[in-house]
This record gives sequence, structure tokens and C-alpha cells, in this order.
Amino acid sequence: MEELAASVDLFLHKPREIEDQKRICAACAADKNKCICKDDRRDRKATKRRTRLLHMRGVTLGVCAHWMPRKDRPCGFPPPPGRKWCREHDPELCGRDERMPCPIDPSHKIFKRDLEAHLKVCETRKDRERILGRPWYSEGCNAGGSGELGNDKEMGEKELLDKLRLAASDKVGEGATGVKSKRARHKTQASLIVDTALRMAPSLLNGDDVAVVDLGAGKGGLADAVVANKQPGAVVFVERESRRHKADGKLRRLEALEVERVRGDLADIDLARVGTLRGRVCVGVAKHLCGSATDLALNAFVALSDARGVAVATCCHHRCEWSSYVGRDYFRKQIGGSAADFARIARWSSWACQVENGNTGEHAAPVCADDLRDYTTSQKREIGRRCKALLDAGRLDFLRRHGLAGSRRAYCDVELSPENWLLVAERCVPCADAVLPVVRKSPCSPVLPRKFEEGVCGCVVI
Repeated sequence: MEELAASVDLFLHKPREIEDQKRICAACAADKNKCICKDDRRDRKATKRRTRLLHMRGVTLGVCAHWMPRKDRPCGFPPPPGRKWCREHDPELCGRDERMPCPIDPSHKIFKRDLEAHLKVCETRKDRERILGRPWYSEGCNAGGSGELGNDKEMGEKELLDKLRLAASDKVGEGATGVKSKRARHKTQASLIVDTALRMAPSLLNGDDVAVVDLGAGKGGLADAVVANKQPGAVVFVERESRRHKADGKLRRLEALEVERVRGDLADIDLARVGTLRGRVCVGVAKHLCGSATDLALNAFVALSDARGVAVATCCHHRCEWSSYVGRDYFRKQIGGSAADFARIARWSSWACQVENGNTGEHAAPVCADDLRDYTTSQKREIGRRCKALLDAGRLDFLRRHGLAGSRRAYCDVELSPENWLLVAERCVPCADAVLPVVRKSPCSPVLPRKFEEGVCGCVVI
């Protein structure tokens, strides 16, 4: 009770303590009672009131006529000669401040008034001009896919599902799990990809002068995990975007390791003309290349005459396109469908990454209400897994025909990544229907485009 009484007494006397506190002038730091500074608060309030009244009467006083209600004052910018408002608030000039997508690269926006000046200094245009002069540039050399395009009639949904059940498995991958942060998750995924690839192909990184090609490298975390396991002779990063905090600087400090970054689209890069890869045995790695980017990477890698093997973690099968898919022959053999059937299979594959309530999950496309309407969420997830397995099987068949035999295995648990399948293939004895890679005698010789019956589609991977 005594403590309670003391607390109540302290609470009651608190206002008195506040009143007894010394008030200090902010200008001279003296006692407020002894301060001789002029108190101009009333003058400032009077000036503000007078400015508001004059502004309501249309008198600008040398400033913009726009009144800002939140700040309760007029805009402080001076208007141009003969104008009432500043350039930001002038009704006749405000249309020039509208933003529009850049005609060269719609991923960024610019002011309409700056269109002509921006077209001369746009970084995307400068990057494209620099890429055109690179020795490895060959427009559309990897964009044609593989196999006949065909134009067969679209089959029914039930018939397509029956053929899908016979052609593909619905097995769910399992493996290591456990993450705490996004950064730790990506690092764990990279190390698991390397460990799984070496278990499936133990001789993949054997030798001293092996070149690792990180396709769609991003910051280069996967190649960094490869170097941490066993240091190769060279590392080549292939990425079309500029990235910060890359692993290049860390790897360049290592002795006896040659590092090169090739910045360009996988559809236009001829790896056989990259100087660092010349005369070396090449091993390709890739982590979560979305959709058609995986097909472009495989198409680019098999053109190397010294390709030993490849390890690719696939991702986002719903972004695959028939025009750039490398397993068209396998798809037509197993399903017998057309481009429209392939589009449905690719769209259904996103159901494998849906969460329990049927909403869109990570690495999944938006749910289409018209797809598989008579099936439950668990049945749709099973169909999605079969679709992913079918598309990956077509890629493995493409690698087999180019002398790289491999298989598909899960490298981690679905809790760590819903896209947890890894394609690993290494050099073997070419089969009867194998397609020999394009061999060029020297980098200075004229580059002939790869021959496809359908030609180069020039598709752009998002």
C-alpha cells in the first residue's frame, strides 16, 4: 500500500515538476525569463495569415499561385516571367510531366518532354551497340529450338491427360531441407546442386583445365559453389542483365583461375567463339533458368565441341514456348500433339507449385479458372508434376541425341524450393541418331547460322 501511495503521489505532483522546469531560449540558450531575444512567433503567424488572404484574392507576391493545403502555404518556386504558376503546377505545362515507357526498353519510363534527349543517352541502346561488336555475338543462333514445328489439330482434354499419364511420372522430389533466410536458401540450393551433380556424374569436374560455364549466372552464386567444391581452370558467367554484388570479384582474386563475364542474351551467344573456352573441356551449370531460357542454354551449350557435361536446375515450365523448345520431336512422339497441346501442357505445369488452398504459389503462373475444372487441387498438382516431367524428358532426349546421356533427379526438398529438379548429363558414345555439334576452325572464320527447317524465330524470353 505504501508503494501504491508513493506512485499516486508521484503522478499527482508530476505536472508541478513540469511547471518548475527551466524554459530555455532556442536562439541564445539563456533562461526564457531573462532572454532579450525578440519573440517573432506572432509576427510569423500574422505574415502567414496575410499571405493566405492575399493568395485568396489572387495576389501572387512573387511566388507560385498554387496553394499546398497540407503545408498550409503557397508553393515557394518563382513562376516564369509573365506566368502565374511555376513549371510544376502550371496547368498548360503539366502534360509535359507525364511519364511513358522508353521506346527502346519498356522496362523503364521517362518523361515525355525528355524523349528526344533520352533516346540519345539510353543505356539499353548503348548496351545493345556494345553487344553487336562482340566476337561471340550471332543473332538468333540458339533461338530456333529443335524438332519439327508441325500444325496438327488440337486434341481433347481427356485424350491429352490419358497420354500424359502414360508418358510422364508424377514422382515428387525429396532431399535435404532447412533454411532460415533467402540468402541462406540460395546458397544452400547452389551447394546441393553441385553435390547432387557430382553424385550423378562423379567425373564431371575431373581435370585441371576445365572451364565452368554458368548459364544465366545472375550474381554467380552457382559457379562460386562449384569453385568451393573444386577449383576449375576457368569460369565464364553468361548473363544478359547488369547485377550488383557479383561473385566475379571474389573469384578473380584466386590464383590460376581465369574469369570472364559475357553479357548478352542466350539466344545470341555463340559459346564456341568465347576466348576463355577455347581449347578447354567445358561443363555447363545453370540454376533456375525460367522457361525457354533453359532451352536456349542447352541449345547454346551443345554447340561446343568440347562439352563434357551439363547440370541444369529447371524452373517455371509454364514459360516454355513451342518455337524455342528443344524437345519437340520427343513431345510429338510421346503425345503426338501440336503447338496448342504443348501450350496447354506448359500451362498445366504451373499447378505443381500451387499451395494447398489452390492459390498461386512460388514459381507458379496465375491460376486459370477454365483449366481442369473437374479436378481437385491435389489432382491438379499431380497433373502439373507429370507435365514438368514430360518437358524435362524432352530436354534429356535432346541432350542424348547430342551425345550427352543423363537423367533427372531432385536435389532438395519442396520446402526448400518447389522447383527442385536437376537435369545432369555427361558425354557418352554418340547414338545412331545423334546430331554432331557445329565445329568452327577459327574465331576469325565467317560464322554460318545453324540450319533449322523452321528458321530463327527471334523470340524474347521474359
